[in-house]
Amino acid sequence: MSCRLFIDSSVLFAAAYSTRGHAHDLIQMGIHGQVTLVISRLVLEETRRNLATSAPEGSPALERLLDHLAVEIVQPSKEEVLAAAEIRHSKTHQSWLRHGLEM
Repeated sequence: MSCRLFIDSSVLFAAAYSTRGHAHDLIQMGIHGQVTLVISRLVLEETRRNLATSAPEGSPALERLLDHLAVEIVQPSKEEVLAAAEIRHSKTHQSWLRHGLEM
């Protein structure tokens, strides 16, 4: 069983915009079945919208990636989204404190 990774719109955007970098590598791992990539419909909508307004040249690349990528699409509840945001905020804050920074 492969590792399941939830990816957000910043990963999809970066992978569509450039054929280099960690985001593109991660998508390639998903294409080759090394990991299972999990996304939500909201992530897809956000990525398409952001590419259309900020980098329209990346839109065709995103669609090509999605054609080759088997993803698990989830529909998180509002509570799940808020809980994930709290975890991310907490980890970011802990990281800042480890480096002697304050929010």
